[in-house]
Amino acid sequence: MRPFQVARGGYVAQADAMERRLIRGLALDVMQMLGYTQEDFASHADEDEAEVLAAYESEFEPGVPASPFTDEAVHRLLPDMSDDPLLAGDLRDLTQHSIAQQKAENLDTFVSALEAATVWTDGEKRLEATVWVPNEEARAAATALNDIRLVLATRLGITDEADELAAQERASVYLGPDGLTITSTDELMVVAYTMVTWWQDSLLRAIRNKELRG
Repeated sequence: MRPFQVARGGYVAQADAMERRLIRGLALDVMQMLGYTQEDFASHADEDEAEVLAAYESEFEPGVPASPFTDEAVHRLLPDMSDDPLLAGDLRDLTQHSIAQQKAENLDTFVSALEAATVWTDGEKRLEATVWVPNEEARAAATALNDIRLVLATRLGITDEADELAAQERASVYLGPDGLTITSTDELMVVAYTMVTWWQDSLLRAIRNKELRG
């Protein structure tokens, strides 16, 4: 995986097939937690790709709509807007659907970018693919990556900078060509969290750099 960089009309990054499938699967999981699927946005209704993260997906109870009052991860995606319980409940009734829909749309937009990645080869060897995010979709993509990161952070119990650094240290032994083999769901989540955090940060830096150039 390579960071997002400024390009004419948008931003580009590279990721291999497994990295793209991993992040795509996570994005679809978060969409499901919010009560949506790709079919709701009519973007890729005829796709039937095997899921990569079967063990991980059990964390989300597939097919069972998550409630923000019972699932801490969803509550982190859709936090209360007031410290007053009654007012928070009223605001949630008014805004929860529209906020969840917007987040799901952001995730669907980024999934589309991953699925449309252009694969380049060296002879017969398939190498990394270029992921293209146009200017008008950059903020949606960054928000989608952040929502994936928030869900992973909740599942891993990451609440502060110390937890973040500890997760990065744990993940480091599995990354790179000489990394250890991932053998558990927890190991997969900590690696995914580190990857998604790093990729989101690179996209935000690229957006800021382009804005500074005016």
